[in-house]
Amino acid sequence: MHRSTNSRSKWMDVLGFDQPVEERGYRSSPGSSPTYSSDEQESAYELVRYPLRSPTYMTYPRFPRDITFFRSRGDILLSPSSPAPSPNDIKPLPAPPHLFYITIQKDPTSQISTARPDLLLHSGPSKASTVISFAKFHSVTQMTDITLCPTPPRSASANFSTTNFSFPRSPPPQEKQRLRPKFKFEQLSPTGGIFSAEKYEFCHTLPWNDVRERFEWRHTSGPFVRTIDRDSGGLKLIRVSTGDVIAVYAGLGQSSRASNPSRVLGMFRFLRGDSTVGLGEEFEVLAIVSILSLVERGRRVAKAHKQAFGLK
Repeated sequence: MHRSTNSRSKWMDVLGFDQPVEERGYRSSPGSSPTYSSDEQESAYELVRYPLRSPTYMTYPRFPRDITFFRSRGDILLSPSSPAPSPNDIKPLPAPPHLFYITIQKDPTSQISTARPDLLLHSGPSKASTVISFAKFHSVTQMTDITLCPTPPRSASANFSTTNFSFPRSPPPQEKQRLRPKFKFEQLSPTGGIFSAEKYEFCHTLPWNDVRERFEWRHTSGPFVRTIDRDSGGLKLIRVSTGDVIAVYAGLGQSSRASNPSRVLGMFRFLRGDSTVGLGEEFEVLAIVSILSLVERGRRVAKAHKQAFGLK
């Protein structure tokens, strides 16, 4: 298999996206195998019995409105935030389960790791879950490349109710191109400030009209103190075209296990309103990956500063 020297292309292969979707042969009965005539072609009987269909694709998973991020052995876990306790509660409510796993590159300075993504967002609570997005930090600038991976096809059983038992026809090339899931690439870029960035922006294409819009992460004033490590304090995500706040993040900063036994990293909230309608599921993925990229970059900056000054 030909592999590009581009690190992003290599990781597409590593993450399992190197096989064209059309070559996988989805059928209404995944456990059955077709029979062939003497000329190696599928018989008409089998085509009618197991009609071919254009695969349909799952959408990105939806994230909770209120999110808590936890540290776990250097990686990050994403969970719904626990509801506020009520005076009528007989006993504390159980902690919500972890929904998504975020893998963090452990040693970004090694030569082996330089081409690897710095952050990978999985579609489930473990590393074995499919990667739906990953981020790669630029080594010289503060820019971050964010890649949205194609969603996998739905299983045949999930589409059984929509099966059409008429004689199958292959969709035209234009339709195949439209149905094929694609990688999408965005960039998180610093803006403003002389010695340090005051804003970080990325673009997103609205799914219903293909209009490109800008979104900015900005530091916010309030009860959260801005510190040099930047993973503590408040950040808000602004939709530039309207000026509306779409999401907010509150980081807890570096803490010890004694002061923070649950290893809470920060809390995130998607704000609901007219300005959030129609942004789509890809936007939610971009929002999550972009804020975690800023948090991880801040952690690395803080670690480098401590090492430079001999601090622990």
